[in-house]
Amino acid sequence: MAEYLLKWLLPRLAHRVILVALLLLIATLSAINGLNKALPQLDNRLMVSLSLFSFGLSWWLAHTRLTARAMGALMVSSGIALLLFYLGNLALPSLKLLLGLSDWLNQIRNTANFDSAPLHPAWQEFSHTLSLLMHRLSDWAQAIFRNSPTFDSLIFQLVWGLTSWLGTAWAVWWLRRYDQPLPAILPLGGLLVITCAYRLTNLMPLASLLMATLLLQALITYHHHETQWQHQGLDFSRELQKDVAFAVVPIVLLLTLIATFMPVLSLSFITIPAQQWLYAASPEINPLANLLGIKPAIKPNNNTVNAARLGGLPRHHLIDSSPELSYETVMLIQVSTPATATRPLYWRALTYDTYTGHGWLTGAVDTMSYDKEEATPLTPTDTQQILTQQVQMIGSDGFLYVTGDVLKVNAAYQVAWRDSGDIFATATTAKRYQADSLISTATADQLRAAPVNYPSDITNRYLDLPDDLPPRVITLAHDLTAAAPTPYDRALALESYLRTFTYTLNVPTPPLNQDLVDYFLFDLKKGYCDYYATSMVVMARSIGLPARLVVGYAPGSYLPVTRYYVVTAAEAHSWAEIYFPGYGWQEFEPTGGSRTPPPARPQTAMSPSPVPYTSTATVMPPRSARASFLLSWFIWLGYGLLEGLTLFMGGGIILLLADYAYLRYLSPQQTIQIIFRRLEWLGQRFFQLTPLTDTPYEFVTHLSHTLPPELQAYNNLQQLAELYVRLSYGSDPITSLEQHDGLQLWRHLRWQLLWAWLSQKKKGVQSLRLWTVTKY
Repeated sequence: MAEYLLKWLLPRLAHRVILVALLLLIATLSAINGLNKALPQLDNRLMVSLSLFSFGLSWWLAHTRLTARAMGALMVSSGIALLLFYLGNLALPSLKLLLGLSDWLNQIRNTANFDSAPLHPAWQEFSHTLSLLMHRLSDWAQAIFRNSPTFDSLIFQLVWGLTSWLGTAWAVWWLRRYDQPLPAILPLGGLLVITCAYRLTNLMPLASLLMATLLLQALITYHHHETQWQHQGLDFSRELQKDVAFAVVPIVLLLTLIATFMPVLSLSFITIPAQQWLYAASPEINPLANLLGIKPAIKPNNNTVNAARLGGLPRHHLIDSSPELSYETVMLIQVSTPATATRPLYWRALTYDTYTGHGWLTGAVDTMSYDKEEATPLTPTDTQQILTQQVQMIGSDGFLYVTGDVLKVNAAYQVAWRDSGDIFATATTAKRYQADSLISTATADQLRAAPVNYPSDITNRYLDLPDDLPPRVITLAHDLTAAAPTPYDRALALESYLRTFTYTLNVPTPPLNQDLVDYFLFDLKKGYCDYYATSMVVMARSIGLPARLVVGYAPGSYLPVTRYYVVTAAEAHSWAEIYFPGYGWQEFEPTGGSRTPPPARPQTAMSPSPVPYTSTATVMPPRSARASFLLSWFIWLGYGLLEGLTLFMGGGIILLLADYAYLRYLSPQQTIQIIFRRLEWLGQRFFQLTPLTDTPYEFVTHLSHTLPPELQAYNNLQQLAELYVRLSYGSDPITSLEQHDGLQLWRHLRWQLLWAWLSQKKKGVQSLRLWTVTKY
């Protein structure tokens, strides 16, 4: 099979159209890969699939008589429809509607009954899903018209997916119709440059894009020259193609390597002007970048930090080790009764903002010390209430535990603030203290109506995700929330889905080579609070909801008579908090099991109560796991084969070019001698000849007889033998021109010998099959 494939492939690789298609595909996939690296929230499978589908469709349409205007309208409409069906989960409702319509038409044909009642359920499901999708699109468009663009995960995937679809279509159409590589690559390339400048991400995809574009330009320019020579009736050698290739390819590779790795002439110089342009108007975040989900790079801070910041999750029961829980009392807390409150009373110690793929840490903090009764700079808003709590620590770990954000304490205390003004941790040495804190009074209806114009300091910090976050995590988050109309409903959908996982403390150590959330969602599917909370925070961020992980204690056991909460070590807990503009951080409880029921937010404000309730979130079912797996497998198999073929071809070309340069560098005599010695070695190694007992002419004659007649290699072998005989026995030296001729002969003979050897292997396999059939 391999020899048939190679026989079909080798002659066609030299064809200009195949090379153009291959280089253009490398360029477009490089741009898509660069965008995926710069925007880790993107669904990588979706982007690559759209690009490949658009490439094939546009290549076919470019051969038709379709006008540019019709082509544009067709690709825009088909891209939007495809993305809406995929991202909005409209495929299943549409299928149900079509099946219902088919049944209804059969009913009309067989019974003449025009009752459309059987269609109603399918139509209601389809129209409901479509209306939710249109509602999100309408809200997003209205926010743009109000000059306050907001981030929406579905719109984010839709815009970038459409960019991949149309950018690839533009590149293929422009190149096939007009033979102009630079304008073809310009939209995707320019977008990649601006994104890299804004995000300061890895520039290797830009290097691969540059190399493919330069090779495309050289190939098409040479083709134009050949066409012109033919029209003018000029005579030229076809060998000139190879000479040009051997000259251009090393130059392009050298330029790309210099631009990538040299500090003086660097690809960074391409992004620096774009960076200066992006930040020239204002140091604030560009609203358009925020709308498209492009987050600027966070520069590392080298300040010394304490163990809580760098130690991942700071308790023994968290992700980095197995749980060690007990029922020993940790603290007693008595709370005042505020006029209104709707939030659960979780006792917060630490909040984490940076997910590493294996745990959590926090960025730079500024620790401020406060005297007794000295208030922090926080002030209550209309949607917050002051709660007073009397805390008695049984075993102090140095942290100050309050519900909500600390306002003041009747003891000396410290607060570690982040750059954005939110609290990382509070600490005190007091064993007994009274603390006032701010808690939210937001109801479910208020959170559903909350705006989505997030502050830039919130989005910069609390939407950040690792660049290598597995795409299937993002895909699952989008599947679960596609039909949820508001950010609050999306958060509830994630919370409800995670609560279906089994709660257990008996879990194996997470693998070091796999993302923690990916491991929990798709492999482990059970665990304790840290897995649940981390997964919810990561999935919330992937759909554009600012989220953070919080560490502290669950409410504990409430004693109504004394209004005491008894908190034991078993209540050590972590949960998720999601930010809502105007209402601040809101707790969500994704941990499954009866240990931590989700807190309710009633429609109207009420007094705090330790009585749990049941969430009413509606979760859209995810796509079939089998279908997702097969789709992912086929896409990545094709992508991997393409990358492997590209690397194999690139490595082979580099080796051949290096060998050619080496032989050109030697003297003519050395070059001819090495070439003939290689020919003798190949004849002895692969064709069982004995060149040491033959003269050069006899050897090449025997070798030509072992080769297939259709290769017509005898003349090339004879000319090479003549050069070697002159070198060994003649008095005239080999000239540089003859050295060049010898190199050209060797280049032809290498491929002829390779093909002869493959043909020989094929005959051996056929003989083995015949012997097997005869014997058995």
